[in-house]
Amino acid sequence: MVKKDLFKELRWLCWHEFPLSYLPNNFCLENLVVLDLQYSIISQVWKGSKVQVWKESKLEVLEKLKVVNLDHCLNLTKTPDFLRLPSLEILTLEGCTNLDEVHESIGDLNNLLILNLKDCKKLWGLPRSIWKLRSLQSLILSGCSKISELPEELGNMESLTELLADGTAVRKLPISIGLLRNLKSLSLGGWKGSQSKSWRSNIWSLVSPRSDNAITSLPASFSGLSSLTRLSLRDCNLSGMLPNDLGSLSSLQELDLAFNNFCNLPASISHLPQLQSLWLQNCTKLGSLPELPSSLRYLEANGCTSMENLSNLASASSLQRLDLSQNNICSLPADISGLSQLQILTLRNCPRLQSLPMLPSNIMALDAEGCIVMERLASLANLKKLKSLFLNSCSKLIEVKGLERLETTPTVHMQMCNGLASTFKDNLFQGMNEPGIIDTFLPGGDIPDRLSFRSAGSTLYFEVPQLSNHKIQGLIICAVYAADKEEDVITEGPEATFINRTKGLDWKHSPKINGILVTNQDHMWVSNIAEATFVDQLEGGDQVDVSIEMGDPIKVKKCGIHLFQVMSSPYDLGAESGHKEDDTAGCSCCRFTEEQDLEWLTGPCPEMNSREVNQSSFGNSFFRRFIRDI
Repeated sequence: MVKKDLFKELRWLCWHEFPLSYLPNNFCLENLVVLDLQYSIISQVWKGSKVQVWKESKLEVLEKLKVVNLDHCLNLTKTPDFLRLPSLEILTLEGCTNLDEVHESIGDLNNLLILNLKDCKKLWGLPRSIWKLRSLQSLILSGCSKISELPEELGNMESLTELLADGTAVRKLPISIGLLRNLKSLSLGGWKGSQSKSWRSNIWSLVSPRSDNAITSLPASFSGLSSLTRLSLRDCNLSGMLPNDLGSLSSLQELDLAFNNFCNLPASISHLPQLQSLWLQNCTKLGSLPELPSSLRYLEANGCTSMENLSNLASASSLQRLDLSQNNICSLPADISGLSQLQILTLRNCPRLQSLPMLPSNIMALDAEGCIVMERLASLANLKKLKSLFLNSCSKLIEVKGLERLETTPTVHMQMCNGLASTFKDNLFQGMNEPGIIDTFLPGGDIPDRLSFRSAGSTLYFEVPQLSNHKIQGLIICAVYAADKEEDVITEGPEATFINRTKGLDWKHSPKINGILVTNQDHMWVSNIAEATFVDQLEGGDQVDVSIEMGDPIKVKKCGIHLFQVMSSPYDLGAESGHKEDDTAGCSCCRFTEEQDLEWLTGPCPEMNSREVNQSSFGNSFFRRFIRDI
């Protein structure tokens, strides 16, 4: 027997997967503020039509209850009567897929701020009283696929800032929507069905301040949406020409027109002074871009297969991210170099793209994977911030100029680039000014003889040579890998595990990548690992095991390691061995000058003035020669 005063002082009841069909009437909830019963089997909140609490056997309102969360209660078919919840501010019923009725009393919730009905797929409509919710700020109907209309009095909801009705069956909006002067976010479309002229004309009848022609321009009602910052008309079956009056939405910051069939954007889009994001992906009939607003930062126009004219890109002077993947463009305009803020450029699978011009200097990531006819890129030497370069499956690519002069240490993906010239490999890492982690993936089947330690399979053992007055500046690790058969998937990239058996230490190294292609063609991973990665973990005489793993189904066939070293600084030498600053020191294991590679020797090497050692040239010289041998 449940005590009558159970939960009397309770403020917040969070009971996910509540095991009963309803809350017992003798739960004393008079002080409850939050009720959270997500993922429960509840079929009705309270048994009977009234909200009841135990208080001297009388019905009482739950005056303090402000939040009710019944998300994903799959057995719930009807909401409760809301008359006894006068203080309710948030009601969320997302994912209640069997809910088919919202009680008419919802219109009496004068304090309601948020109503979330997302993915209530059996809900046919909203009670007409909903327009009385003058305090409501957010109405979420996304995924309510059976809701076909909104109340005509929608415009009376004067506090509404967010209306999300994408994925519904709504084809026509009430004219009163133009009265929603505080509306900031409007999302429509996403329904599947035949082209509807009335739908198209009604959408565009919402943005014209002057014309009576519903198809080409819009009545004055929609011009009242002066606060609108986000408009999504994704997948609305919009076709033909978009009206020029779109430019009247002067506060717009985000515009999503993706997955539509229109053939042009209105020139007035350049009059949107605050527009920052524009989505146009899979607008397959869009042939060109108009002049774009200088405020634009993000442009996604992938899959626009009719796109030919990109002459107006330079007008988007604030652009930071640009995606033109899966288009049929043959080239980019030369003035793209003027987009000084561009950081990410994506050109994946552009089958007709033949070359790239000089690119903006602030680019951090360039992805031109799958551009099968591209042979050359303009010099990348000016890309001072480049971190990632994706050129996989550019089968005709011959060279990438300027990588040898980069100041950064990018990761370079060139799998399936079988046309690479040997001179390109020779110069690949020529310009690294300081040692760092450098990773590249490219065709190749043999571990170069220059590597001091080589092994078949995925593991090897080596002993660090005696270093005398030298120190390890870094190491090069490489692995030849392939799968038994080619698959159109991405798998995990490599991970190398180092175990110093002498010192009892271990550490791992793996490139910061999302994955690599699965191919049955031999490829090579080459990584230049800076000394800072394993500082104080390798000394002369240490015995080290190395193992390399890659994601299934790729197997490592061969692997190799090479250490490169430089003379310790004269100050360090003086402190340790009594040498003065201008003393010279011998080295029993290596020899290096700027014109030569590091070589492992069995005997002592000639004296070498430590002040002549150029560390950057040292590492890069060896790495250039190593890459050339691949």
